[in-house]
Amino acid sequence: MAQRSYPGLEQAFEKWRSLAPRERRLIVAALAIVFVAVVYLMFFEPAWKGRTSLLRDLPGMRAQLAKMESLALEARDLGAVPDRLQSQSAIRGQLERSLQAAGLQALATIEVRGDRIELRFARVGFGAWLDWLELAIRETRARVVDLSANRDPSPGFVAVRMAIELPGAGKP
Repeated sequence: MAQRSYPGLEQAFEKWRSLAPRERRLIVAALAIVFVAVVYLMFFEPAWKGRTSLLRDLPGMRAQLAKMESLALEARDLGAVPDRLQSQSAIRGQLERSLQAAGLQALATIEVRGDRIELRFARVGFGAWLDWLELAIRETRARVVDLSANRDPSPGFVAVRMAIELPGAGKP
């Protein structure tokens, strides 16, 4: 069998053998430095930058996770509320109880008109009314379809006329 000949490789070995031992050590040291630099740039530095980036972003990601978990819990709680059509009288009773609990029953008048319940407040504290409205909508699952709020001459008070549509009303 004939041996293959590699002229370029043979010339490189010939050149290597002709170098002085000191020159060989310098070339080996230079190649070692280049090898270490390549390993550092390809493996260590990207890993280090990725680690510091993750450490910087982790608190924000944890806050987002906590918010998503609370929203998922709220969605699950909302899904647990039965989605049945409630009678007007049942919703009116819920509204009256929530008005009483908020201390607004004396300030409100309630009328049932078709599939809507109309409420009127002659003079009510805006903050108290807004807190009551949020709670009432959440409890009854009804929705506000008409709202008119006029500023009262006294600071912080309003006159409100609103219509609430029963849950499921208006859906095909």
